[in-house]
Amino acid sequence: MGTEQTIKRDRVIDAAVAAGKFTAKRTGYWRDQWDKNPAGTERAIALMAGGLTDPPVHVPTENDIVRLFSGQRVDLREPDPPEAAQFVTQVLGLRGVA
Repeated sequence: MGTEQTIKRDRVIDAAVAAGKFTAKRTGYWRDQWDKNPAGTERAIALMAGGLTDPPVHVPTENDIVRLFSGQRVDLREPDPPEAAQFVTQVLGLRGVA
């Protein structure tokens, strides 16, 4: 593959990761696909929805702050279960769930 095509491939794939179309761990797969079929892979990536790889994050509530100061364990890295369910529902386009 020529240098211009390699630069374009990497630019498109890096932009897709930045847009949340897929994770950085999947770049090898998408590079392989691009090398086999550049036009088809570029179209496939262009059709993907962005913002899907960032999981919902837990936003500390007043109750979390009170629990922290009272010595209780609060894991702020975990998403709130209802928010996580809502996120999955939105991503999958489901209605009447969660």
